[in-house]
Amino acid sequence: MPESPACVKIRCCLKPPYPAPKTLLRMLKSLRFALACLLAGALPALAQVVPGEPSKTPKAAAATPILRLAPKAIPGGVTLAPVEDSELVRLRAANRANVSRKRLAVGIERRVTASVQGTPVERWSAVAGGLAAQASMTSPDAGAMRIGLDLRNVAPDTEMVFFGSDAPGKLIGPVRVGAIADRSVTWWTPITDGETQTIEFFSPRSVGAQPIRLTAASHVFTSAASNFTKRTQDIGDAGACNVDVRCSSLQGSQAFMNARNAVAQMVFKPGLGLILLIVALFNFSFDGVNSVMGIFIKNKFTASPLTLGLLFVFVGIATAFVQGALLERLVPRFGEKRMAFVGLLGSVIGWPLIMLTPALWMLFPVTFLQSGITGFIWATTGAMAAGLVHEHEQGQLAGVNVALAGLMSMLGPLWAGGVYDGVSPNAPFWMGSIILLIACLVLARVKVKARTSVPSGNQENVYSVAD
Repeated sequence: MPESPACVKIRCCLKPPYPAPKTLLRMLKSLRFALACLLAGALPALAQVVPGEPSKTPKAAAATPILRLAPKAIPGGVTLAPVEDSELVRLRAANRANVSRKRLAVGIERRVTASVQGTPVERWSAVAGGLAAQASMTSPDAGAMRIGLDLRNVAPDTEMVFFGSDAPGKLIGPVRVGAIADRSVTWWTPITDGETQTIEFFSPRSVGAQPIRLTAASHVFTSAASNFTKRTQDIGDAGACNVDVRCSSLQGSQAFMNARNAVAQMVFKPGLGLILLIVALFNFSFDGVNSVMGIFIKNKFTASPLTLGLLFVFVGIATAFVQGALLERLVPRFGEKRMAFVGLLGSVIGWPLIMLTPALWMLFPVTFLQSGITGFIWATTGAMAAGLVHEHEQGQLAGVNVALAGLMSMLGPLWAGGVYDGVSPNAPFWMGSIILLIACLVLARVKVKARTSVPSGNQENVYSVAD
């Protein structure tokens, strides 16, 4: 009997009865391609790891604030009139009008005319290495003070040191005029406790006396030293969307008071409140969208748990790749602010793409790119925030960040679940993109701290008036 029929029968047995699903084949091809790209990019980065070494620059070499003149050695100074009731009425009216913004004004700006005695900085005295002068401004009953300065024609080498009347031994600075980004407008000094703020200016001999003028005062009704305690006569003035801490039932809880003080001190630092707002908006939308991502994909594509697991593995791989291989290369080149923009735009564009993706296999490259690009946001916003506080405040800032992240991880999923059920399954994605667009607009207003030659662990913060 010929054996060819048997051979034909064997071939027929080896042939599968049904063709493999095209979607599965495409998904496996995408997975192999993405893993190959990941290994190609990660292996060179891992091969170039160099162990670190301790800094050879002693901390003693860093610039520290010093006074070249004794406090109040030069008589004179600007003393403003006591705050009038009309100024308080305008402040309270502004707070009530801004309830929807949930931003409370704690001070007023008081302009000073050029004719007032003491506004020009005069009476320069010879000191070691150059000339020095002191100027002060007093706003009676202020809890803290800031002074507006006209520095348009001041030499870049001029340095400034600040202290307040409540803590004259606590010096802030030095701040070099040349490190201020925009001197064409009024520049505001750092906040100091007390009704009087004193500024000492130091000018090298090569420069000489400078044409400096005091133009305004910021009268703050509370202070950092008092932990932003509310005055007794102001109890009950909180708006509908504000928490009157003095009347809170948690007033006796030390944990509550510590959280209140930490958040208040961080928010009132120039520029830092905007960055914390960006972080809060991002965490709110990010946690919300991620909380409904799995159910959205399951319902739209009838995806299995294994497929969802693989998808989220891709998300983790993309984030780890960016954090480990690209972050240290791109951030020093382009800066924290630009890369934070890139991270926000990654989700602004990525979430609508996820919403509109027509096939399951296409989600793998889309989520890989979206998650990888978004991975820039955490490190960049953290670095910008850390650059705006002193070294001894880094732990306090970290606590505030964790508290905000925890709060947003509660509110974000509540919002996303509500709009998913009440509006449409697509709503969390396009609404989240709009929220992050708002975060991009806020980020555009952030002024990055000016870099100086002082070592990073000891340099002081320099801000522009826009902060």
